[in-house]
Amino acid sequence: SEFLLQGTLIHDVRDGAKSWLLEVSRRSTIGDWVVIETGMHVARAVRAHQVTAVLCGNDDVALGLLTGLDRLGLRVPEDVSVVGMDDHPHSVATRPALTTVRLDFAAVGETAARLALGTDPSGTVEIPTTLITRASACPPVDGRADP
Repeated sequence: SEFLLQGTLIHDVRDGAKSWLLEVSRRSTIGDWVVIETGMHVARAVRAHQVTAVLCGNDDVALGLLTGLDRLGLRVPEDVSVVGMDDHPHSVATRPALTTVRLDFAAVGETAARLALGTDPSGTVEIPTTLITRASACPPVDGRADP
C-alpha cells in the first residue's frame, strides 16, 4: 500500500520498507487558495504513483486533492481514499463528504502555553484526536494495486 503524507510519498512494502521524497512544487503558506492548489498538484502525483490512500495535513489540502482527483477522473473513495485533518466546517459540504481527524485546538493551545511557561513537567504531550468518518475513505478494495 502507498500513502502520501505532507508531500512525502511513502511506499510501504510488506517485505521491506522503501520510501522516497516527492517534491511538491509551489509550497506556500500564503492564502487558502495556494494550499488548495497544492492539493490539486498532489492529485497528479497520486495518479502517477498509483497511490491508494492520502492523509492530508489539513482539510484545505484535502479539498484541493478531492478537486484534483475529480478532474483527473479518479473516484474517491473507490480509487483513492482521502482523509483530512482539522474537521473544517466545509468538510461536510464536499462530495464525497471528507473523512477527517478532529483535533482539539484549544487543548493544543493550552498545552503549548503550559510547556512554554514550564508549568507542565511531564515533557510528553498527547492531545486526543477523533476520527470523523465520512464518505471519502474506505478499506482497501479488491483489485487495487498492492505491491
